[in-house]
Amino acid sequence: MLNTNLENEVVHTIVAEVLNKSVDDIDLNTKIINYGIDSIQVLDIIGRIRRYYELNDFRVDLANMTIAELDEKIINILSL
Repeated sequence: MLNTNLENEVVHTIVAEVLNKSVDDIDLNTKIINYGIDSIQVLDIIGRIRRYYELNDFRVDLANMTIAELDEKIINILSL
């Protein structure tokens, strides 16, 4: 069974690490672009998610998503 709380924490931690911020400083409902993310950081986040979840074809418009939306997308993919 999929542990959605764990998946949410993993994604939240990946985004915080790439942005060089504390997890507590990242709001799950704020668009990721609002944190001043650049294209290299977007690629880094997507790459880490691909490696962690072994999702080689994972693609998203990350800059226009919130972490909560990103979590939901990953959970939906993993639930298939």
